[in-house]
Amino acid sequence: MESRYRPIELTAKDEIKLAYIQSNKFITLKSYHRKFLKAKTEVAAWYQLEKFCKLDPPFLERLRGNHFEERYYIPKPAALKYLDQKNLILVRSPRFQSQLRGQSYEHDCRVTSLRIALEENQDLKNIFWVSDFELRSGITPEIKAKFMEGRLNKISWRYNRNKEIGLIKQTESREGGPKNQYPRTPDGYFEADLEGRREAFVLEYIHQHYSRGVMDKMVYQLSFDPTFSKSHKLIVCRTGEDAEAVIPKLRERVKEKEKWFVGDYDRAVREPFKKIWFHLGE
Repeated sequence: MESRYRPIELTAKDEIKLAYIQSNKFITLKSYHRKFLKAKTEVAAWYQLEKFCKLDPPFLERLRGNHFEERYYIPKPAALKYLDQKNLILVRSPRFQSQLRGQSYEHDCRVTSLRIALEENQDLKNIFWVSDFELRSGITPEIKAKFMEGRLNKISWRYNRNKEIGLIKQTESREGGPKNQYPRTPDGYFEADLEGRREAFVLEYIHQHYSRGVMDKMVYQLSFDPTFSKSHKLIVCRTGEDAEAVIPKLRERVKEKEKWFVGDYDRAVREPFKKIWFHLGE
């Protein structure tokens, strides 16, 4: 009986696509189509994703999203091991498949859409991106840059990262804080050439209204964390009305307002970069 799986035969473009999917943890059919096959039909995108699912062993797993007809694809351990051996991804362990929380699905889908839209925005050039999934995995912009340049010792990084996680848990336990909770991360960090200058940006997408405590924590982290403090802060809200409601809350909390910008999701995925934002300093 003929197997429905195919032996692994990947091109360099296939490897780049799989590494991109892994950097976001997962990808939907619509996002894959927009990123890689915009000039073709969505059926062509579906065919490519299904090809990865039918490799032997499978590289992607197809799962259902929050809507019945919606599919998303997540890398399986075989893909992680393959990409890790090729030095195309940086992961703590290639043995374990990531899991997606249902309650954050809509938020995570929109964060990926924002990344894709900003990467193809004509005002931004030579983009270097660190996703929220990578940041949560301990991959800072400095670490990712070293990895891409071939200057990072992956084994040493994995060992030190595991020690760091243990230290975080012990510190939180001693201070009476929530156990097994990693430090909060924004929804992305990127650097790009804008009007001839190299700029750094940190992205925060607010899908649901933040409580006072969450808002305070977000502002504090983006203002004082050395990784993000010197970057431009891009706060994207789900709707224009939400963005208008967030502006006075940020003005109450933010001291260096010249680096803070607020926009809404619909404008962020379709407008030229400089037309998206309300400058908090104005």
